[in-house]
Amino acid sequence: MNNAAVIGSNKFSIKQVALQTRQVAGFVDFMASNGRYIWATNQDVLQKYCAQHEAVVAEISVPKAAGIPVCAFSAVWVASLENQSIYKIDQISNEILAIIPTGLADLTGEFSLAASHDAIWVMSAEGLLTKISPCSGRIETHIEVLPGSYNVCFGAGLIWLSNTQHASIQSIDPILNQVTHCITVDETPWFITANNQYVFSLNQKNGTVSKIDAVTCKCVQTIQLPELACGDGGDIFASNHRLWVRTTHLLLIEIDYISGKIIRQITADADTGSGAVTQCGEHLWISAHDVEKMWVIKA
Repeated sequence: MNNAAVIGSNKFSIKQVALQTRQVAGFVDFMASNGRYIWATNQDVLQKYCAQHEAVVAEISVPKAAGIPVCAFSAVWVASLENQSIYKIDQISNEILAIIPTGLADLTGEFSLAASHDAIWVMSAEGLLTKISPCSGRIETHIEVLPGSYNVCFGAGLIWLSNTQHASIQSIDPILNQVTHCITVDETPWFITANNQYVFSLNQKNGTVSKIDAVTCKCVQTIQLPELACGDGGDIFASNHRLWVRTTHLLLIEIDYISGKIIRQITADADTGSGAVTQCGEHLWISAHDVEKMWVIKA
């Protein structure tokens, strides 16, 4: 394991770096962005936000909205735990365009959706990855994967899927519709993110991040996070040469994902509990459902 080097005195209070602090009633959690707006799950609605507007831009009814949404094909795609369906919502009009019954593998809401170049992906049942046509809303195929797989993302032309039971990341060819690799990582990989070079998993048991080369499909680095990063909950997001890790007991960790060095630890005055993180343009949005807050900082 490679222990991440820490650069100087790198701890900052969210009060020092926040451009905006928003009080958001309910249980604001997972987010997705199209570069201009963000959409956040909040109990029975999907909320639309913009850094230039103080008020909520729109609210769309999604019973027990859950999971990490995805913005693709001019729509926002989000799961409903109550209906066990995927909602397709127009990014401009905020109209619900389709409700697609799929089933959901994880009923705790701690999962994600993904978008490849031609499809939407979600774990619809234990050990079953489902591919949805974005135009027709029809299920195109089911792919058998390892049981205990819930979080999915897209990067470098492949679908990536974390598995908590086997401490692994599976890669799936979206054209062949089959698993191509199964890569061993640290224990309890849950949340996952990818770009065109690497795939990163947040491993909850030991508080680490595994970095996978998307070309060779090999784990090339394990980054040890601060001790407080261990445990369930959290989120992970890769942006421009930075990796952002949200954990239950540490508000945000900024990592240079090329070197694996921790750049900043952003803390709050009190334990904020879990939440999520995503980038929208030049801004980073951080949610904390336990204290009903969102922050906007410079990415």
